[in-house]
Amino acid sequence: MLEQPYHGDASRKVNDFLNDQVTKIGENLKVSRALKFEASGVGRVSAYVHTGAKIAVLLELGLKSQAAASHADVADLARQMAMQVVANNARFVRREDVSEDVVAKEKEIAAEFTKSEADKAIEEAKRVVEDYNGQLVEQKAANNVEAIAELEKRIVVAEKQVIAAEGRKKGQLSNMEKIVSGRVDKFFAEACLLEQPYFRDPEKKVIQLLAEAKAKVGEEVSIVRFVRFQVGETAAE
Repeated sequence: MLEQPYHGDASRKVNDFLNDQVTKIGENLKVSRALKFEASGVGRVSAYVHTGAKIAVLLELGLKSQAAASHADVADLARQMAMQVVANNARFVRREDVSEDVVAKEKEIAAEFTKSEADKAIEEAKRVVEDYNGQLVEQKAANNVEAIAELEKRIVVAEKQVIAAEGRKKGQLSNMEKIVSGRVDKFFAEACLLEQPYFRDPEKKVIQLLAEAKAKVGEEVSIVRFVRFQVGETAAE
C-alpha cells in the first residue's frame, strides 16, 4: 500500500505523503494495518470510526437484491451493527465461526476457573477455622470461659462450612461437563455478534434486529463479516 500512488496526487506515493505528515507534526507515524472490504456479491459495506478515532470497524451485510442493499433501513442497520462491534467488543459473527482451538481453550479456562473457585472457597473456610482456633488458644490462656464457649460454637459451624465447601467441589467436579458447557455458552453470548444484546436496547438480541430488517425490506439480511481496528493493535491481534 505504501508504494501505491497517493489518491490525492498520483505523482507521489502514499509513503511520501506519510513522510510529509511526520515532518509536519514532528512525530513518527506508521501504518500498522490496512484492509479493504468489497461486498462479496450483493451486499453493503459500512465503516464506522468511534469518537476519538481510537477504534474503527468495517462490516459487511449480505442481501439478495441491490434494491434491498440500497434501502435506508439497511444502511442504518449496517452502521448500527458496526457500532455494536465497538460497544460490545464482538470477536466473531456467529458461534460457528469460532475455531475449535478457541473453543478448546475456553473449555480449559472454564474448567480451571471452576476448580480454582472451589479450592478458594475451601481454603477460605479452613482459614476461618484456623483463625477461630488461634483465638481459642488465647482465650483458654486467659481462662475466659464465656469467650471459650462462644468460640467453640463458632468452630463447629466453621468446620461444617469446610465440609460443605468440599462437598460443593465434589459436586462441581462430577458435573464439570455441564458447568463448562454453561460457561462456554456464556463466552459465545459475549463474543459472538449475533448473540449479543443490542447496545441500544439490551432486551433485544442482535439477531432480532436482522429479523426486523428482513420484515422491512422483504428479504434475508445477514452479517457476512466484520473486522475491528484499535490503535496499538497489530494484525495478529
